[in-house]
Amino acid sequence: MADTPTRYRPAAQRMACWLAVCLVAMTGGGRVASAGGPTDLGHVVGTLTRVDANSHRLILSRDTQIGSRVGERGPVNVYYDTPLAANPAGGTASIAELAHGDRLLVEVRKVGARLQAGEIRVLATTTADHVWGSYLHGTVHEIRTGTRTLHVDEADSHIFNRIGYDAATKVEALDGKPLDVLGLDGQEVDIALRRNERIPMASRIVVLGPAAAR
Repeated sequence: MADTPTRYRPAAQRMACWLAVCLVAMTGGGRVASAGGPTDLGHVVGTLTRVDANSHRLILSRDTQIGSRVGERGPVNVYYDTPLAANPAGGTASIAELAHGDRLLVEVRKVGARLQAGEIRVLATTTADHVWGSYLHGTVHEIRTGTRTLHVDEADSHIFNRIGYDAATKVEALDGKPLDVLGLDGQEVDIALRRNERIPMASRIVVLGPAAAR
């Protein structure tokens, strides 16, 4: 009989551990229960390659480094439920009306292995000339008024880019409100570029962050 407590101790320890896990699951905000649930990831910015209506899928090309054509980094697949996208004029367009080359800002969350779209917005940086113009999505870290240049870290790679601006550069919020280029420091932006210059020049800059709404 003296050996009985020793024989049953492992089972008792396993039961105690199981109870502890249950208590953590009940009191810890449900982290265990929600491990496989949707995860908000923020947003994706890219150029529309095509719409797969059968699969409810948008195929977006990611940005490339300056000096390369748009969309050479490989596609991003984003699945959608809503049939509508917001356009730069403040209205809406159906997904079916989106065109190859449209520049999109898509709110996304991870559902299983998929990226699932929330709001879909066509950006004003969209340009029909893909060879002449490319895009840069990133964060402005410095504005040099003496040389009229922006120092921008690309969003995906964090590669530094020196981008020029001039009197013809349009700067605006998501809703189309004009903004001052001098207020771009620290802002997340999407830039359409003129490539036939000594350095890439910004033709249009759209501010993506919340500061643009102020």
